[in-house]
Amino acid sequence: YGKALNGTWQFSETTDYLKQLGCLDDSEPTNPRVIIANYVTSFSNCIASSGHYSVCCTSECESLFGHIEKKLGTAMASPEELVSIVSSLPSSTVDAPRELSAVMMQRLQAIATEHGGSIPIYGRLFAQWMHHAYPHECEFPHVSGTTSPKSIQDLMPQETLQMTTNKTIMEIHASRKERRDAPLQGAPWLAQEELPSNLAHVTTPVGWVKVQFLVASSAFLVAILSLVRTAARASLRLSAGTVRQLKDVKGIDV
Repeated sequence: YGKALNGTWQFSETTDYLKQLGCLDDSEPTNPRVIIANYVTSFSNCIASSGHYSVCCTSECESLFGHIEKKLGTAMASPEELVSIVSSLPSSTVDAPRELSAVMMQRLQAIATEHGGSIPIYGRLFAQWMHHAYPHECEFPHVSGTTSPKSIQDLMPQETLQMTTNKTIMEIHASRKERRDAPLQGAPWLAQEELPSNLAHVTTPVGWVKVQFLVASSAFLVAILSLVRTAARASLRLSAGTVRQLKDVKGIDV
């Protein structure tokens, strides 16, 4: 809003529209923040569109992710592999090589633990990790259904009136200097995974597989022991009956 008031840029979207686009982090209601990467690639920055196409900004994260895909050659990776690649991968705002923070390392390990030791790189959690690794390049992946981005053409007439805010509100937000001077931050960490349907069966946690195996093995063992006990009891009853028959029929002292 400060740049818009100075006439440098046309940043005038309302907070409601920014939230609808998935560009607003309002986890702290008194300190809402624009998610830069999401805003740059949002519909509001498309300069031309029709019913068949839109001319919008490209995502810088695509080239970063493409580099990771090329290095791995697989949809699953260990935390060590990803740390090695990302720590040496620069971007337009991130220098490399660099040392990832302890928090970033812990989050990567937590994703691996959830999936039995390997990380699905096409999952929501890894995309969120990439946003924190490259806040200006990689978009924050919202949980499905929490945003509803629409282009100007798709908005209803009454919604179009709510796209831009007024000068008074812009001045209020622009006057909060503490927000301008705040350090670079990513959006909050949400420990909620989402996977493409073709990967869901691949990422069954190893721990859960072990539990299922142990339960099945235990059930099988119980069934075998039950059959052995039944056979043993039947054998004892048959032996007792045979002894009685020998005594009654032949008078043999057994």
